[in-house]
Amino acid sequence: MKIAISDIKSKPKQIDRTIQYLKQNGTITSGDAFYKLGISYLPVVIRDLKRSGKRVFAKVETSKNRYGDKCSFKRYALKKIDNLYRVV
Repeated sequence: MKIAISDIKSKPKQIDRTIQYLKQNGTITSGDAFYKLGISYLPVVIRDLKRSGKRVFAKVETSKNRYGDKCSFKRYALKKIDNLYRVV
């Protein structure tokens, strides 16, 4: 049986932990979610936040990884700060 991506829902506790983290820290990345909150796939939680009516903003950032390679990632927030754009 194949499961559609749209059928996967994040757990309520993950949403609660993410909202609490955003209120305390302002922004979150997938790395923050994984290492600090135990959430392995943040985009699903962000999608569910949007579906619940929350306004979510994001910005693509670049950095170097531990091997010196350039990588990109998204930084999410509940408020518009530092040129973040609204996730539609």
